[in-house]
Amino acid sequence: MLGLFRARREPLDFSQIVGSCTYNGRKAGASWDNINLADGSNDGAQRLAGYFIDFHKELLGTPNMKGLLEPSASLANYRALELARDATGRNKILCSNLSHISIARAADSLRLEPIVLDVDTNDYQVSDGQLSRAIAEHGRDIAAVVSTYGTTQLGHVERLAESELVKQLRSEGAWLHVDAAYGGYIGKLSRHVMVEIPDADSITIDPYKFVGKPGVALLLVGREEAPTPNVDYYVPSPHTLHTTLSAGPVAAWGQTVKDCGDVYGLREIADQCVEISKRAGDDLRRKGVSLIHFPEMSIVPVALGSQEEVEHVHTQILNEGFSVGKVHIKGRDYEINGIRMVVTPKVNPDLMYGTASNLVDKIARLTSQK
Repeated sequence: MLGLFRARREPLDFSQIVGSCTYNGRKAGASWDNINLADGSNDGAQRLAGYFIDFHKELLGTPNMKGLLEPSASLANYRALELARDATGRNKILCSNLSHISIARAADSLRLEPIVLDVDTNDYQVSDGQLSRAIAEHGRDIAAVVSTYGTTQLGHVERLAESELVKQLRSEGAWLHVDAAYGGYIGKLSRHVMVEIPDADSITIDPYKFVGKPGVALLLVGREEAPTPNVDYYVPSPHTLHTTLSAGPVAAWGQTVKDCGDVYGLREIADQCVEISKRAGDDLRRKGVSLIHFPEMSIVPVALGSQEEVEHVHTQILNEGFSVGKVHIKGRDYEINGIRMVVTPKVNPDLMYGTASNLVDKIARLTSQK
């Protein structure tokens, strides 16, 4: 059974976008922890890696892309921007103010200039007008456009990748990277969402955001752009550029998927997460609580008036046994503050409905006191 094992007094975690393992998944992971996935001579490790990659290519509908294993989604995003820089010879990254912090950090490390566009607060998408102006000014220097499928703060899909302006920019040599670290699972599995991942040059997905344990993420890359290992002092795996990468997280993920009943079982869990989130959104609205954005996947973002109010409500909820996330979206002409309730399988599915309902009541009570 999925669910978070926690100390008696530890607050229930509705703040982090993380999944969980089955008991057998944890056992399988432990038995493979000291096996190196980067060792191409280990047939068992290579079969694990191949299954991991093939599963996600089928999930995302990208059979012709090559998979590269990375230790985390942040490092997968770094690798994507590095490939974009080297492939295009350009020096700017086009993204929004809802992009994951790893994009800014990677740009800084790779000496790329981020062109950050503010989303419109009506729909939390980048407007065509703003996108058009940015491309007119910087188009020839844009190495990559980053479109997030499952934003960390709001849990929604950015539509940058679907813009005709971005498609035109890509036809002129720019790289398109889709960061689906979170949304790749919930978005593709849940019948309440059914996100279509667009054609892209690279895609990040992180199973740990849904099921599994930390330590492995996947970067999918167009075959022509995909790099190959360049070490010669051992037999390198074709599935990663790292020289050391534990097989434990892949084994834990694989056993958990098996225990859940493969895609069909995972789909049921994803449906539960989205159903709970949408029900929570409806309940909060009915109780007079303002939402920043109605739940699209499994994140419920609640609007608050200031960072001081966020700290107060967050602390009060923590004192009552729940940990929730914080929302702070800063644009040139606005600042959005709030808290967010994240629903993933880390909480026992048999208890999620009742526990989430209890949290909704606490949020409604505390926000009505302002």
